[in-house]
Amino acid sequence: MGRRRLKNVCLSYLLAAEKQKPSELDLVLQAGSSLVGTLHTERELLDHPAFSLGNPNKVRSLIGAFGANHVRFHEQSSEGYRFLADQILLPDSQNPQIASRLVTPFAAWKRYDKGRQKLMKGQLQHMAAKEGLSGDVAEMVTRSLSS
Repeated sequence: MGRRRLKNVCLSYLLAAEKQKPSELDLVLQAGSSLVGTLHTERELLDHPAFSLGNPNKVRSLIGAFGANHVRFHEQSSEGYRFLADQILLPDSQNPQIASRLVTPFAAWKRYDKGRQKLMKGQLQHMAAKEGLSGDVAEMVTRSLSS
């Protein structure tokens, strides 16, 4: 069985088992996958009944781990950057401390090629422009932009 097929079988089992809540390890493994379709899997898991933005461990495990996924987060399409920026803005009102920690992958934007720098900086500016941004997230975004 190939890696992609095995991943799809595991994901199907995980998503079908609504009574069985996926552990943080399950979420980290899915978010850290280098396989094509990882971002699609992320979006599916966000809708899983066991996932909640109100649960900091689940947020760190699913969303935070995706930001550490150097293959899929930094895809040329920049979908990973948009996804993470949007996810940072969602929990900001519920849990600004967790949301501010999710900004960390954007802080290293100057270390990447010019194309990725522009895309990452654009997402930082998008977050900075959000009305009602918490002080915690605003501080991390501002610090990342000025570094």
